[in-house]
Formats: sequence, structure tokens, C-alpha cells
Amino acid sequence: MPAPGTLLSLYKGHTERVTAVVWSPNGTRIASGSEDRTVQVWHAAAGKPIFIDRSHRAQVNTLAWSPDSTQIASGSRDATVCVWHATTGHPICIYRGHTWSVNAVAWSPDGMSIASGSDDMTVQVWDATTGHHRFTYRGHAVGLINFVEAVAWSPQGTHIASGNEDRQVHVWTAP
Repeated sequence: MPAPGTLLSLYKGHTERVTAVVWSPNGTRIASGSEDRTVQVWHAAAGKPIFIDRSHRAQVNTLAWSPDSTQIASGSRDATVCVWHATTGHPICIYRGHTWSVNAVAWSPDGMSIASGSDDMTVQVWDATTGHHRFTYRGHAVGLINFVEAVAWSPQGTHIASGNEDRQVHVWTAP
């Protein structure tokens, strides 16, 4: 086993600042997002690229792998969330329900839904395959501007936690 802090691989595919990095649940791949508007998927051990997704028109803010490691969701300043196949890059759907920058995305434990949090002060839950809107949580839109910065599903898929700029975390029943 290498000593702590030993560099194991290095990926140099982005042309601008890297803003998001996430491991696949199976631990074999990494997805990284950047100000260069790309999501790049690469082999974790070798640092070799698998493919580059250029679906976004603005900086990529957040990434999430599906629980089975087959799909990736990416949220962007362009107010969209793109979902695509994690090996081929084949697009699955684009969610356009937000009006401002998307800062957080999270897959439901069953892989059927995605929750996305945005500067529009909402968390929106939608079908991961079709992009069909299911529910909008508006609890953060009270008082000052409270951009949603973080979203997470409970392990059972029955609740969602979301955090925003007012230093609070809301826990609410998932649709």
C-alpha cells in the first residue's frame, strides 16, 4: 500500500478551473466538471479519458453518479441538468425546470429520480430517464435570497435534505 499522500494518477483534460469531482459508486471511474463547460469521465487508476460531454452552455457546478454507476447527472450555471450514459456519453435527457444556476444534484437510492437544487431557491424532483417533473420544494424561498447549495436523499429514499445560504438544512418528505 502506498504511503498517504502518494499521487496515484493525474488527469489534465480540462482547460479551465475544475469545479466538481465525483467517484463512480463502483470506484473505477471519476467524473470531473469544469468552468470549461465540460464533464469528463476518466479511468480512476490510469487517468485515461473515457469521453467528454459538452452538453452545457456554462460552467458545470455539480455532478452525481447513478447508484448503479451507469449514468451521470451534471448541473450547470446554464440552469439545466444533463443525464447521460456514463460509458458511452449517449444523452438520456436534459432537465430544464430551473430558472437559475443548478448547484446540487442527487440520485434517489432506487435510481429512478433526481433532486436538483438551484439559485432559484427550489429543489425539484424529476424522473431520471424522461426528465418529467414530479415535485418542487419551495421551503427555501422564505425571507432573503436563499440559493439551494446542497441536496441529499435518505438511504431509504423517503426523505430529502437540502441546504442553502441561510445556514439551515431542511429535511422533508420525498414525493
